[in-house]
Amino acid sequence: MSAVCYRGATLSLDGSNAFFTAAVTVALVTAIQAAVMLVYLHFRERDQIIKVLKSWRISGLVGVTGILGSLGWFTAFALQNAAYVKALGQIELLFTFAGSYLVFGERSTAREILGILLVVASIILLVLL
Repeated sequence: MSAVCYRGATLSLDGSNAFFTAAVTVALVTAIQAAVMLVYLHFRERDQIIKVLKSWRISGLVGVTGILGSLGWFTAFALQNAAYVKALGQIELLFTFAGSYLVFGERSTAREILGILLVVASIILLVLL
């Protein structure tokens, strides 16, 4: 549902440049999410605000990479149907499994491998149909 709303928000902005309209939408969405999270933390876990501020270098890096990732998603939403973007986006699961295997040496269970194969099959079906 959020993907459809993000696409709608991006397309509602005037402009022919998909990257620019996506960037504006990401900026607004991120600002709203940050404000909501700040209010939540203020009332529920106030000490976490101080911890985040103290670790500003790493939390800032995580924030920047998250925004860059969101900018990619939102640009894709501006260019294509949200359902196609989300379906193709499932490929990130394959990269996650590959990274966990190659970098961390984790081994997948038979059930996880079956899930990977189902994701791959769904991507192939999406592309072919």
